Amino acid sequence: MKQSELIALIERTAPLAIAAPWDRSGVQVASARQDINRLAVCLDPTPESIRIALSGGAEM
Repeated sequence: MKQSELIALIERTAPLAIAAPWDRSGVQVASARQDINRLAVCLDPTPESIRIALSGGAEM
């Protein structure tokens, strides 16, 4: 899936406009790649969670 398609799908499901003002909604960490095959999701991207995502092959 194209990165832009995935972002659009996520934002249709959870629109940024309804996020709380204090919430850092949206993509926090992404690859420069345009084709995404593996996605990692977490509530708070920390160095440890990013390391785990990368070791699992996440591209976004």
